[in-house]
Amino acid sequence: MVSLIPSSPDVVVLHHPPLKLNHIKYSFTRSLANQPCRRPPVRNGKTRKKLLRASPPMWMGMDRGEEAMSLLIKAQATAAKNKKAKETQCLNGTKEILEGVLQACAQDYAEGIAELENLYSTFQMELAASYDRERKHWLEAVAEQETFQSSLEELIKAYQESEETREKEHIEALALARSGINNAKSVVNKHLQN
Repeated sequence: MVSLIPSSPDVVVLHHPPLKLNHIKYSFTRSLANQPCRRPPVRNGKTRKKLLRASPPMWMGMDRGEEAMSLLIKAQATAAKNKKAKETQCLNGTKEILEGVLQACAQDYAEGIAELENLYSTFQMELAASYDRERKHWLEAVAEQETFQSSLEELIKAYQESEETREKEHIEALALARSGINNAKSVVNKHLQN
């Protein structure tokens, strides 16, 4: 029983005694080196030359073990090539998926930024309108205060004028009363003397 120990993950391990190569069944229980070399059939000169150019190992003096090793190496190369192709395909697919995800994320980010800008613009407009309303209320309050101050000054002035008039009239009334008292006293004295 033959077992080939792999030197890399791509090496194929043979554990099976019978091996089929080119539809010919070989057995590893007998020596592969003693097997006769099969030459390709020759139908005409062109076919012989074409086969000689196409597959030299089939007509050269190579034994079956070397032929099996050659096929094994070719199979390993094909497996490595297929593995590399699958890895490339997987990487390309992953790259496409990643590009799609990044594009979607970039679009979502741009939409989020646009929404934030709209919200901030709306906030600025509402804040400016609030400042305008507050300023209008302050101006109205200042105007009301000025009107109240003017009315209060007019009221104080009118009160002062009425107070001055009342005081003047009171003094005049006191003077008239004093004059009346003096006249009455002189009349009484005059009657008393008579």
